[in-house]
Amino acid sequence: MLVSFAPDSRKQKLVDKIVRKTKYMKREVTSRNSYLGQRAIVVGAGLGGLSAARVLSDYFDEVMILDRDELPDDAARRPGVPQGKQPHGLLGAGLKALEDLFPGFGNELTRAGAVSIDAGCDMLYEVPGQDVWPRMKINWPTYSMSRPLIERTLRRQVERRGNIKVRSGCRVFNIVSEPNVHAATGIQCQTVDGRLETLKSDLIVDASGNGSLTLEFLKATGRRPPEETSIGVNIRYASALFERSHIRNDYKVVFTFPDAPEQGRGGLILPAENNSMHVGLAGRGKAFPPIDSNEFLSYARQLPTLTIYNAIKNAKRLTDRLNFQSALGRLASRDVEIYELLVEIRHVLKPLNLLDDPSIVTRVKEEIANASPGNESLGVYST
Repeated sequence: MLVSFAPDSRKQKLVDKIVRKTKYMKREVTSRNSYLGQRAIVVGAGLGGLSAARVLSDYFDEVMILDRDELPDDAARRPGVPQGKQPHGLLGAGLKALEDLFPGFGNELTRAGAVSIDAGCDMLYEVPGQDVWPRMKINWPTYSMSRPLIERTLRRQVERRGNIKVRSGCRVFNIVSEPNVHAATGIQCQTVDGRLETLKSDLIVDASGNGSLTLEFLKATGRRPPEETSIGVNIRYASALFERSHIRNDYKVVFTFPDAPEQGRGGLILPAENNSMHVGLAGRGKAFPPIDSNEFLSYARQLPTLTIYNAIKNAKRLTDRLNFQSALGRLASRDVEIYELLVEIRHVLKPLNLLDDPSIVTRVKEEIANASPGNESLGVYST
């Protein structure tokens, strides 16, 4: 995430006030003189963009979320979130951050069909050479569901905010700035009916996922882009959706770790809505998971234990084909310059995470809080 503010004593006082409020994660609505501007624009209606929009709604009169996809009314996959086909679970930190913004968010997920998980007694961790971990209730539930379900539930929560507008089918072409203004001042986009439109904004958040809008803006304005390093981790994984079946000892979640370094096969089972379960198989080095769905069961049988194989061998597969993805990490430098009032949320090393943790909520708050006028060095955070 990148953020910077130009020198302005008025904004310094506003930022200082935000620091005091966000430091302790207080949710009280800021007073009128604490607003940062009339409009903020968030590009991308994924988990990061929706969470950022909710944070910004306390500090701007209007927040607009723009996404190129036609956002579905139901929990359906969409092209702009290719990772949405893979298994997803909501980790504790992500749930806590979302509950802070949307009290009762966990209950909303349950009503939508998400499966409540107690990490102490519902998860089976199979680590070669170790005994099974003892089961104990920790009474800190989290949830497992499909990515489209959590995104739809979060979007409905965001849409209930009176000053947030979500525009789907809106493709953003570029971030713009005025010749005499040393700042990003708006975006140029194409509306759902094909019209070109320029929208002015006091703050822009690039939550489009790959950061291309921000990089193009830096290039077009002659600014230095962040240095990037690609890391080939040589891990691939495939997943499929099955009708939910019995897992030994009534566990809900299974993690089967590889017998590293000699063997690189691993897998997991996560329950999802509609009495289904997501099964993921991973491999490193020469142990590549199958692209052919007919080989999926055979690969599962070669894991360090037979737990996953036994759970799916007689289960009905609900997906016609497998979802396959390779993992390649990208790192960005922390010392970067950028124009005023432009924030970028980048999904660094995202393909490596089979479990989703949208604790980006907290990071958005911290980034706004830590932004100070006259400071042109920016933080880049991995999510």
